[in-house]
This record gives sequence, structure tokens and C-alpha cells, in this order.
Amino acid sequence: MPESGLSVGSLALRLVPALRAVGQAGYSLLKKLPLRSRVVMMTRRDVAASVDFQEIEKYLARTFPDVDVVTLYHPMHNKVLYAFRIARQLYYLATSRWIITDSYQISISMFPIRSGVRVLQIWHALGAVKQFGKLTVGLADGASKQVASTMKMHENYDVVAAPSEATADVFSQAFGVDRDTVKVIGSPRIDFLVGADKPRAREEVARKYRLDPARPIYLYAPTFRDSAPVPIEELVAAFANTDAQLMLQIHPRDAKSVKDTPGVVLSREPELLDLLPGVDGVISDYSGAIFEVGILGTPLALWAYDEEQYRCSPGFTFDYDQELSDIITADPAEAIEFLESKRSIDSAQFERFLATYIETNDGNNCQRLATALGLTRERENAHDNS
Repeated sequence: MPESGLSVGSLALRLVPALRAVGQAGYSLLKKLPLRSRVVMMTRRDVAASVDFQEIEKYLARTFPDVDVVTLYHPMHNKVLYAFRIARQLYYLATSRWIITDSYQISISMFPIRSGVRVLQIWHALGAVKQFGKLTVGLADGASKQVASTMKMHENYDVVAAPSEATADVFSQAFGVDRDTVKVIGSPRIDFLVGADKPRAREEVARKYRLDPARPIYLYAPTFRDSAPVPIEELVAAFANTDAQLMLQIHPRDAKSVKDTPGVVLSREPELLDLLPGVDGVISDYSGAIFEVGILGTPLALWAYDEEQYRCSPGFTFDYDQELSDIITADPAEAIEFLESKRSIDSAQFERFLATYIETNDGNNCQRLATALGLTRERENAHDNS
């Protein structure tokens, strides 16, 4: 399946230039309105209140209380409705000094950004295990070249945030931007993770999901597989011989394909980050969650039963087997053993992996993001320009 939001039919694709011209006419008029000292955060992700945006908003409220903050949660469930949402986005793009997005936005990429406005891409994953964006154009799991070109895929970013030099190199290719545009300034979710109260989070998870607090709580958080069902029954069978409790946080793209399964507690959290601090171990695969689990210091195992398929498309951004071999297995029972023995915690290999891909492991990520965006006290106190 192509990158979310870039699956466009041939008829719709032919209409794009005309629709863009209409939008551009209105956008040009909106640009005559005064620029305001306002931060606008935009997403197409189906998350009603993302951790990243919450962390940024809290930081701005503490540090820049006089700067307005507007958040636009605009998933693309209805493409007709989304046309009206684009109109709203264009108003804010034309009248706000600072724009932050964690996803591809039609309004940002397809229309020229007004002078004096800066756009920051914070992407909704700490790193890239799988290839994405322009790295997948032309692949089975990516957009076609025509769609990527017509929709101006990932254009008009002033800054792309990354948590390490190694990740910055990947982001430069995935977003199709100069390497200098990608800054090693981190991610808001790192501030959340390093400040997480894990004991309190665990108590809350056990209470909310009626789990036994005396027994281990393990989470299965696989990446998306679209049409291929997640073989959850195999994992349930492996858990039958343990004392652990199994939770499942399915990827949003696969949510409709998963039904209630005996022996599994299905997460109701809107975002994986909301759950991670409260579990005792995580089984994943090719998800960017492996970086988040590593920052938390929670045991991790990678159940990579379909690795060859993923290697073909969308492909990996690094040598998956070489860099993570200590914690990879195709056997669900062995994955559980890895968690019980805390194998990832004791792995020098995994420690090197985290050090390579996460360099901003502190509580100052939002501060660096604001500075890179150009949001300073001097600008905060400046008069609005027309």
C-alpha cells in the first residue's frame, strides 16, 4: 500500500492541477492577511491527541506563553471533507509564523510557503527501520513516480528533525531534501520517554485493563502488514506456557483486520506511546517502536517471521540482521524467552544500535526544535507583520 494519503486514482490525479490552481487563488488572497505569532501543528494521522504535539504544546505554554498554538487533527477518512480541511489549513499556513507537521500534508507540499513562515517536519517515528517516503517510490509499498511528482511529495520543509546523524542521512533521502535541511535536534517524544514515570504508568495499565499487577505484562506491537493478517494465534499459543499477560497494540493501518482473540488484551490507547511506559516487555518486528522501547530501557524482542517479505518491499534502511541479531527470532516462544531473560538489556550490540540512532536522549528535544524553527523570545515579542 502506498504511503498513507498518496493513493490517488487516475481520474483524481488528472484533476489535481486544476484543483491546485483554485486553491492557489484563494491562498494568494489569504497571504495578504497579517502574519501572527502562532504555532500551528498539523497531522493527517488518526490520533486525536498525539504525544509529540502534547509535548510541544506543554513546552510552548511554559516558555512562550504569549504565542498562540493551534492543532489541526485532519485524518483523510472522507476525501470530499478533506478538501474543506485543506482550505482551513491554507488559512493557517498563510497567517502563522511557525508550522509543525508529523506527516505528509498536501497543503504544505503543494502550495508555496509564504515568506516569513517556517515549516518543521518532526515525523511520527523516531527513526526508520523500514524504507519510507521517496525511498519507496515505485515499489509495491510506495507511491508511484507519477503520484509522488504530481502531489509534490514531502516538499517545502525548512527543517527536518532527526535524533541522530545516522537517522538524518536516511531522512534526507526519504524526504528528498538536502542533508543540511535535516538537523540532529531530536523528537518531542524523547522528552516524554525520558520523563516517563514507569511504575505509575504500569499501575495505570494494570488498573485500566484489569490485569494482574503481580504478573508480567508483555505487549505485542507489530508494524503494519495491510492485507496480510497478523498471526496472533501463534503468539497466544506460545504464551500459554508462561505466567505473562499478553497485550496487543495493532498498527492503525491494520486495526480493522484484528478481532478479539481469547488470551489477548487489545489496547484501546490511541497511540503506542501512551502504553509503552506501562508494560514489562515488548515484542515487535520492523517498527520504529524499537527505538522508543530502547530509550525506556524495557526488554525488547523482535519476532521477524516474515523478514524476507519486508526485505523485498519496502526494504530496510540498515542491515537489520547484522545490527539487531541478538534479539531477532522467527520463533514466538523464543521471543518470550528473550523478554524473560532481558536479553536486549544485556546486549552490547543493542546498546551500540541505540547509541548510533538516538543521540538526543535527554529532556531538551522540544527546546532544540523551537530554536531550529526560529521561535525565540525576541521573535515572540516582536510586533506582527502584515
